[in-house]
Amino acid sequence: MGVIQSKLDALLVSRELGYIPQNVNFALQPTVLKKFLEWVGTRYDTAPSEKNLSVSEVRELAEKFTGLVECRR
Repeated sequence: MGVIQSKLDALLVSRELGYIPQNVNFALQPTVLKKFLEWVGTRYDTAPSEKNLSVSEVRELAEKFTGLVECRR
């Protein structure tokens, strides 16, 4: 699960640095995500990794269960 709090202002960065940033990502500690899911009452399962996967294998697997979740004020 990915969590987006806000979006990078690409135009502001472009004006300041002279280029448009791409592929900007932020990480979230698993413990923080677990606390959030528990706080909102969402059930989840965990399991240890059984093997190393390539990026394309992860993408293929993730497409089967990935969806957009938006929180609005």
